[in-house]
Amino acid sequence: LDKNNEEQTYTLGFSGNVLAANTWYVDFDNTKSSILFAEGSVAESGIRYDYSYDAGLYNYYLYSYTSDSYANANNKFITPKLHASAGDKLVFDVRRDNSGEEKYNLKVYVSTDRKTWGEPKFTVSAANLTSSFQTKEITFDEEGDYYVAFAVYGVRIDNVIGLTKVD
Repeated sequence: LDKNNEEQTYTLGFSGNVLAANTWYVDFDNTKSSILFAEGSVAESGIRYDYSYDAGLYNYYLYSYTSDSYANANNKFITPKLHASAGDKLVFDVRRDNSGEEKYNLKVYVSTDRKTWGEPKFTVSAANLTSSFQTKEITFDEEGDYYVAFAVYGVRIDNVIGLTKVD
């Protein structure tokens, strides 16, 4: 109500997402100067992290070493075991790192045992990314319990959202 006790309409500039109950997500952010990994997740030795700081919030994201030895090894961020129904989607934000070279990329793998990864379910080259985060997704064709690995090489990832964590 305004000073004359009349209702007023205000427009506020913000955006957000509403997640269904039990939806798994990780954005790595917190109010401390150290990253917050999701319980049950794994970050291999080539996974690095950095942040931007604004108004008390450390906005973290993941990236990797860019030496050639990390192109195909020790470069995965792996989720805990997640349950998908047929047609469910897992969304994530990705952007190129400092270089948009063709050799740098993100590959997303899916496994039922966290050992056998097979061929990537999603691949994008840094040459096809911009310096701003873009939202991408993978769709699960069959119901089941899965691990998802983000093989990060010369790109950045953030805001992984979807499926349900298996306890």
